[in-house]
Amino acid sequence: MDSITDTNWEYFSEYNNISYSENKITLNIYNPTTILLTGVLDFPDIEAQNLSASPAAEGKMSLQWTLTGDYDSDYTIGWNVYKRIVPSFGGTVFPTTDTGYDENVWESLTANNLVDFIDIEDTSWFDQSVTPDGFCSSYAITPVDRIGNIFYNISSVTTDIDGNADFVCGDSTPPISVVGDFSHQSVFTNDSECYDVLKNWNMCYRIDLQWNWLAGEENETWNLYRIEQQPQSIELYFIEPILENISPEEGAQFTFTQDGLNDSEIRPGKVFYYILAPVDKFGNERSIAFYPSPTVERVIIEDKWWEYNQHLIPVPEPEPEPPLGNDWLGDFSDNMEQQEFKIAGLVTLVILCLGIIMLALISKRLKRLRKVISARKRREAADSMANEFDDFFE
Repeated sequence: MDSITDTNWEYFSEYNNISYSENKITLNIYNPTTILLTGVLDFPDIEAQNLSASPAAEGKMSLQWTLTGDYDSDYTIGWNVYKRIVPSFGGTVFPTTDTGYDENVWESLTANNLVDFIDIEDTSWFDQSVTPDGFCSSYAITPVDRIGNIFYNISSVTTDIDGNADFVCGDSTPPISVVGDFSHQSVFTNDSECYDVLKNWNMCYRIDLQWNWLAGEENETWNLYRIEQQPQSIELYFIEPILENISPEEGAQFTFTQDGLNDSEIRPGKVFYYILAPVDKFGNERSIAFYPSPTVERVIIEDKWWEYNQHLIPVPEPEPEPPLGNDWLGDFSDNMEQQEFKIAGLVTLVILCLGIIMLALISKRLKRLRKVISARKRREAADSMANEFDDFFE
């Protein structure tokens, strides 16, 4: 512009003798002038090669790729991440761009499918969303420059082993593997060295767990949990395992030990439930447990100290001789001290007294009844004799 009030930009004319040399521009100015330097962004020289998607736990997905090109450029600032969900039996996926490119197709496929924008130097991305069962995902990552241009024609997409555009399917199903002969031993060590640590025999208990590895899934691992409540469809997600990432060896036996010296919870009278949970290669863990089950073992720590210290039990005093040497009298004498026996005896005595009184009353009534009956019989005999004399004299 020729002045600060001018509103029209004009290209420099040839008489200004403009020259270019690599990163340097030289020109001659003869009048006060406002200069504006503009540039045209070149096509970005960047690519995300070897894009791969790896299933993670709970049906989630992890993307990884290798950066090539000028990823330190100030003009290309990031990647758009697109995700298209398709049925597991097939669907339209993001196409590869090395054999052909149709801008209209890409604009249609990416509409409403942008899930994230990440920094240009990132080489991985984790999909936190869960793809529903029966569906899979097609992913594409596309470079974006600082003014918002999206370069679909150099996008990278998920492919199969032959390099053809394809979807990827996650895995949210936990394994169903079990172990064999899950058992335990609860041991009182009776170790004086253990006792001398804190002068407490309750510390000298040990739990030995054993089980056999059976056939399971490929690259499967196991976690071991311990809880104090009986598991009835309990969720293990928020419980910290006591042993993680156990690698099974089919046909082998595994042993795990806990003792009271190193674990203050191992004490007599405690009840524990030990739970083995399988984890597949994607990180899906069978986190629901219930008892009884082949992968749950109930452990009761019984107090066994007296079994090793019978000599400390005092000898009971001999029982006193029963009265007059009769066991029945001894039992009767002991029973007399019981409240129930006293009540029963009092009730019996009352009933006996009532019976004697009733018998006396009944006896008195019977005597009176006999007198009445005897008088009636004498009167009837006299009447009968008088009738006979009357008949004789007639």
